[in-house]
Amino acid sequence: VLNRNRNYNAETVVALAGSDLAQYYRAALLCFLLFASGVSALPFAAGRAPVLGRLLTAEGVSCGAQLLSEYFAYFGLQILAFLPLLPLLRETFAGLLPALFFATALQFLLYELAEGLLAGAFLQLFAGIFLAFLSGCFYPLAFFPARMQALSRELPSGQCFRYLEQLLAGAALQDLARQSAVLLLWTLAFLLLSLALRAERRER
Repeated sequence: VLNRNRNYNAETVVALAGSDLAQYYRAALLCFLLFASGVSALPFAAGRAPVLGRLLTAEGVSCGAQLLSEYFAYFGLQILAFLPLLPLLRETFAGLLPALFFATALQFLLYELAEGLLAGAFLQLFAGIFLAFLSGCFYPLAFFPARMQALSRELPSGQCFRYLEQLLAGAALQDLARQSAVLLLWTLAFLLLSLALRAERRER
């Protein structure tokens, strides 16, 4: 006769050790908005004509200068889009900038990877939802298997979420200097990858 009391192991999951649920989901919502906001850049991406890029190159404007000008124009638009959050974030709004740099550079890279505007929009939407899920925006990471938790913490998207979580928990900006530097390094890496993709496409 089987002992039914030994057919399973009971495990108590502590979802948010030392954290407030409302505060956690505030960070999760903000992180999801950052990741998914790339879809709103579709009109901006539509105005980037390859012919114009070649004309500017012929006039002496390098590919890197073109990409940086486009990126900072897009970054400025995203700041304007997030300005309505200023009354809610108040003094923490300045701390949002590293995460915004990171998210916009990632979105810029995704548009460079896509072969067309429709593909770019779908890629932005899919990547935004997938990264938000994997980062713990929909469910606390404690509910995920241990390997997925470790993967989430190592991914740049997970690092961004952890940064926002600490920021909204009231951590001082100087205490988040290391996390900010990591996000800015990822921003630089994404921009360099975007530049390499654009340069390779121009040579075809």
